[in-house]
Amino acid sequence: MKKDKVRTFRSRLREDIKDPEFKKHYQEERQALKLAIKIVELRNQKGLSQ
Repeated sequence: MKKDKVRTFRSRLREDIKDPEFKKHYQEERQALKLAIKIVELRNQKGLSQ
């Protein structure tokens, strides 16, 4: 029985990021996530819960 190599998220991402359309959407979502994380950090600093 042949053993398949386990693919990690990062190895798959390295492959997928070569596709220009995927890369564009990935970068857009990454920026949105960075903004969301920053908002959560600022809300936590101000003691806001909602």
